[in-house]
Amino acid sequence: MKFTCVKHKGLIIPAFESDHKAFKSVKEGSFLSAEVNNRKRQVKHHNLFFKRLMMIYDNCEHNYPSVDRLRDDFTIRAGYYDMYICVDGSSRIDAQSISFKSMGEDKFSEYEKQFLKQINKYFDADTLQAIEKELEDYNNKLINNKQWKQLG
Repeated sequence: MKFTCVKHKGLIIPAFESDHKAFKSVKEGSFLSAEVNNRKRQVKHHNLFFKRLMMIYDNCEHNYPSVDRLRDDFTIRAGYYDMYICVDGSSRIDAQSISFKSMGEDKFSEYEKQFLKQINKYFDADTLQAIEKELEDYNNKLINNKQWKQLG
């Protein structure tokens, strides 16, 4: 059983009504294990990462057949990979997942920093700088549109 709780005035309490129902089924005095996730993954941050990735794929010189192959390669270069030994004795390296389920906001932020370090080693600095400028303009436009909608 899984439910979300919050710490409030030194107590752990269910976050939502559905969590309260699950929490009530736990017997008094029962021991519970917890996974603390202080910062939920931000969809906006995730979307900006993929927008940047698509812009790199579309604007930088490379030989990758797909944006997924580029992401996998630079995820591995950033140190986010799993290594397996196959039954024939050969080894295999797979990029780790960056899904919301597998990475919280803190780990994703660290991953993104390492990923961009690797990107900066291999692609033209002027092109990457132009991409960052375009992303900044895009982000400012989103913020301004949101503010206009709130005022309206």
